[in-house]
Amino acid sequence: MSIQQIDEPITQLSDPTVLKVSRTVCPEDLAVGDYLAVSTEVIEFPSFMWTFESGHLPPDEAVRIKRASPTSGRPLEVIGICLPFLLVEDPFGKVMSLDIRQVELLKLDGEYARLARKKLKKGSASKRAGCDL
Repeated sequence: MSIQQIDEPITQLSDPTVLKVSRTVCPEDLAVGDYLAVSTEVIEFPSFMWTFESGHLPPDEAVRIKRASPTSGRPLEVIGICLPFLLVEDPFGKVMSLDIRQVELLKLDGEYARLARKKLKKGSASKRAGCDL
């Protein structure tokens, strides 16, 4: 199998031939200004609400389910840290607090994250401009 060169660039990264890979990050490695994405999140249900094999679970034990985040891959900028909480801002200016015990975070390449944030914000602005509400 061979890889074919694409004539027109599909990204605006400084070196599109270099593969950028996100990586999981430990809480102690986080810093203000980092770019992160939520990969997965944990949802907890009380065991008495869990109908599958609920007879085997103590009533005070939570059932934890890991699922892909609906915003998986959205670049978030860290603007504050007070573990286990992170204050982050999404590309649209929405600020939110994340509990790192409930999410799996990936650290993004800074150049990629800035480009993605810029393109997402621009795409959102153009949709709003075309809206006739």
